[in-house]
Amino acid sequence: MGDLLQDLRYGVRMLLKNPMFTTAAVVTLALGIGMNATVFSAVRGILLQPLPGAWEPDRLVQLYRVWGGIEYGSNSIPHYQDLRDRTDDVFESVAAWAFTPVALSGQGETERTMALMVSANFFQTFRVQPELGRTFLPGEEDRGPGAHPVVVLGFGFWQSHFGGDPGVIGRTLDVNGHPFEVVGVAARDFKGPVTFADVPVYAPLMMQRELAPCCDYLESRGSNSFNVVARLRDGVGVERAQESVDRLLALLLEEHPEDYDTQLGTRIVPQSEAGIHPSFSNASMGMSTVMMAVVALLLLIACVNVANLFLARARDRRQEIALRLSLGAGWPCWPPGRWRSSVLPWTDPGPWTWGSTGRFSSSPGRSRWWRGSSSGWRRRCRRPGTGRWPR
Repeated sequence: MGDLLQDLRYGVRMLLKNPMFTTAAVVTLALGIGMNATVFSAVRGILLQPLPGAWEPDRLVQLYRVWGGIEYGSNSIPHYQDLRDRTDDVFESVAAWAFTPVALSGQGETERTMALMVSANFFQTFRVQPELGRTFLPGEEDRGPGAHPVVVLGFGFWQSHFGGDPGVIGRTLDVNGHPFEVVGVAARDFKGPVTFADVPVYAPLMMQRELAPCCDYLESRGSNSFNVVARLRDGVGVERAQESVDRLLALLLEEHPEDYDTQLGTRIVPQSEAGIHPSFSNASMGMSTVMMAVVALLLLIACVNVANLFLARARDRRQEIALRLSLGAGWPCWPPGRWRSSVLPWTDPGPWTWGSTGRFSSSPGRSRWWRGSSSGWRRRCRRPGTGRWPR
């Protein structure tokens, strides 16, 4: 342990002695490692991490309509309502959502942002509790178009625009020129139905005409612009849910033949496999692989640059090393590899040996190689009468 502490002190002295070298090496490695960490966080959030904040995300599934040439199609609001009301034997809850651009003002300035239109049972489907206030009320705020001008703020939007003020509940925001009352703030960990973006504002589906006045989605079965997410009941698998949805589709074909004669089926995809969208999964994986390869190459370049800095530093220390060697700093009067590792640290096999075996020189189980070599140079290099050796 004494040798280790002395090595650390020596290393700190050398770093402080050459501040420009230290700064260049640290900044180079920091940039390379930082880029790798940033890109991996993005890839993890998009492809690997389940929906944050959602309870039991493995029970969530996405439902897509299938037409000729369209494998993962969106849903209309009337179709969603049939799924919600007529598949309760396999689904605990079925919700719909879609993004729409809105003009939002509440602090004196108007800004363009994205709002998420959601069914009233959206938060209950994900089993998410609000950070503040309440969420939407199923059975009440999913009826009556235009009758529920309320919004739930995303946690990040609440922090950035209102400073985390608890008094935001009850305030009025203008959305596309219409007053909406703030009734709640979403949970801190919940970012919405997708992992790549933090939703600023949630609004009820029944306010679609105020949020997206360009179209009327509430009554048209042909306006397929919404995503549908469902929570499976306990003990129900995707296969059983698929059978129930197929039966419903056969009934809807009899009831509305003009709207369902071209639909080939309904595809159920587990949330963990859906990602951004199932049709983008291969492209997302390929893009993520390329991004990780590029930043890994950048990290390799950063390591090579630092290695070149060490080589340049070793060249500048030729006189110092020659003086040390002339005073007896070489083998056997220098600890094994000490002079070499002080110049080129990665050439010392000691740390790699310790890392692979999990043994350190100060531990009771240190390797025989280290004990033998260190004891040998200790016996040969002690100065008579002092018990010390050169450093």
